Amino acid sequence: MSTLSCVLLQRAGRACLLLFAAAAWFAPATAAASVDQVPERFELMLPEGQVMAFRAVYLGIDGTHLFDARRVKLGSREPSPKYKERLVETLLSGGFVSVHNGKPDWFYYLGETEVSEAQWNAVMRWLDQQEQRPPRAAVASKLPKTAVTVAEVQQFIETLNTWMLSNQGAQLPRWRGALAFARLPIESEWVFAARGGIATLESNPDIFDRPHPYGDALSEHEWYRATSGNRLQEAGSSAIKPNPLGLYDMLGNAEELTLNLFGPEYQQGRFGQFTICGGNFSVKASDLSAALRSEAISHDDQGYPVRPAKVGLRLALTTRITSVQATPDELDRELNAHLESSGLSRPGPVGKSSPATQADQDKGHFLQDQLTRLQSDYQRCSAERQSLTAEKPCPAPDLTQRLAELDQRNQALDQRNRELERVGARSDARANEQRVQAVRCLADLRVAHGKNSKPESDAGTAARQCFEGLARCQGDLTTARDGERASRDDLDRSDAQRRLLADRIGALESAASRPEQSMVPTQNTDQDPQRELNRKDQEIADLRRRVLQFDHEIEKNAGRVRAVEKRYIEALMRQATANAYLGWEKLSRWAHELSPTDRQDEVFKSKIYDAGVTMVADYLSLAQQIGDETMPALFPEVKDELFAWLIARDKTRQTKALNLLDRHVREIRSGRPIQLDDLIKSFADAPEMK
Repeated sequence: MSTLSCVLLQRAGRACLLLFAAAAWFAPATAAASVDQVPERFELMLPEGQVMAFRAVYLGIDGTHLFDARRVKLGSREPSPKYKERLVETLLSGGFVSVHNGKPDWFYYLGETEVSEAQWNAVMRWLDQQEQRPPRAAVASKLPKTAVTVAEVQQFIETLNTWMLSNQGAQLPRWRGALAFARLPIESEWVFAARGGIATLESNPDIFDRPHPYGDALSEHEWYRATSGNRLQEAGSSAIKPNPLGLYDMLGNAEELTLNLFGPEYQQGRFGQFTICGGNFSVKASDLSAALRSEAISHDDQGYPVRPAKVGLRLALTTRITSVQATPDELDRELNAHLESSGLSRPGPVGKSSPATQADQDKGHFLQDQLTRLQSDYQRCSAERQSLTAEKPCPAPDLTQRLAELDQRNQALDQRNRELERVGARSDARANEQRVQAVRCLADLRVAHGKNSKPESDAGTAARQCFEGLARCQGDLTTARDGERASRDDLDRSDAQRRLLADRIGALESAASRPEQSMVPTQNTDQDPQRELNRKDQEIADLRRRVLQFDHEIEKNAGRVRAVEKRYIEALMRQATANAYLGWEKLSRWAHELSPTDRQDEVFKSKIYDAGVTMVADYLSLAQQIGDETMPALFPEVKDELFAWLIARDKTRQTKALNLLDRHVREIRSGRPIQLDDLIKSFADAPEMK
């Protein structure tokens, strides 16, 4: 074989190898369905036989897209949160993709426990050996490593990454060629995991939103003042349970440093030192919360480094974005696709949508989600109620007997009342009869007095007797009515007692009919009424948080949306009024000032007319845009502000154009069509422009 043939074969072989390598490089980028299967629990081997375990925190987002992300909320869901625990929303994604629940899903790894003193010591002793220093004393303690500075934490992480890549590279998780590396978790990663992750969020969002995001007692999961003896406990102790993700000590024991710089809230803009999340072993249970956060202190006022005894760290594993096997063009396409799908701008129902309309659409989507949740809760409660087929308890017998006695007493009082009413009627009739007799006697007395006859004394006696009888009847009637009132008072009091008793029995019957308060015996013989009461209180708190979240979602960015909408309306109004003024000026000049003298003047007039028509056409288009695509409630406010701005600059004609625009926008919103030809004919004589 000739030398030339050998050279050609060598070049062909190199070309094939290059093609094969390129195919291997780009194949994962084009075949999104091929996903590396990685373990949900990864154990990283450390020097001296130490092991650091990590748990996968899945996010429930599409793993086939490079930049897909989940919206998560940071901060407190409770009323009146502290300034540094305000509720904010941000995006969260992962560093790995694996098949989860049958679909490619993004996730990141988070340490199962805080970094222990033994783990820290093993890594740093390895560093001593690499730098040929006498190794520090060995430590076997499982207590969380605390009392270290931020610089020391970064040195530990740098050393750990060096150890990982140089000694454990073949065992490290990877995604599309990018190897795992260790770092502090960002704040949103920490909070999402502390609340139980996607499993808790999707199974019961109310639990996810609680300060203590667990379904059972906090004391079973966390070390705090009442459970820790006010001292640090071992990381991952078997005396407590992990959270739903298998993570220990997320809220208590040692506070944990994160990679975020501290700000009043996540997006505020003013940032200081690093953020510390969670509580510690000396915090009261009422203060322990997934939203608890504080700012790290690196140095005291004299310049000495601060080593907080209650602050430790927990590590995350993720991958470098720029290390994945994807071309820059693919990264650009994926990011653009993500921004287009998650941005603010999107078409409305008829292709027209303002920012305020989009805010209403967001509110509608949120309401639909809430409705779906409520329907699911209703179906669940209905199923639980149907499962309780045992006999419901009846009201207590003494209450039922007391109710029967009150019924009998009420019947007796009713009978007595009717008798008193009859006595009162008879007394009233007798009093009327005596009153008539007394009037007759008085008349006879007057007749006798007029005749100066002797029977005067007899008539007077009869009259006195009549009046005395009338007084007695009046007294009997008063007594009867007093008795009637007393009887009615007794009846009212008895009836009130009966109503209270009936309400109490009704409440017992209602409680017996509800599954969650049922007194049906169950297999669980240690049911505690106080525990049931606490559970109800927790459910009420969950509902309160849902209301607060509801308000937060509805009012979220309301000020920003309003400001954007006002600027949008103002821009349209400024352009519209300028066009209106220029159009009116040209058409008025054409109609009232110019007179044809020769052909040249006609051409000039035609240009003036055409310019005016163009301005009016543009004005009408802008007026229709304002009428169709903006919020009517904001128009008067923007008009007043723009009016004041024009007056301050002595632009009187444009203020008149504002009034003209106001009329036309109202006509458009009322459904009255405005024809361009008619508008052009009447524009020069518009009353607002006079």
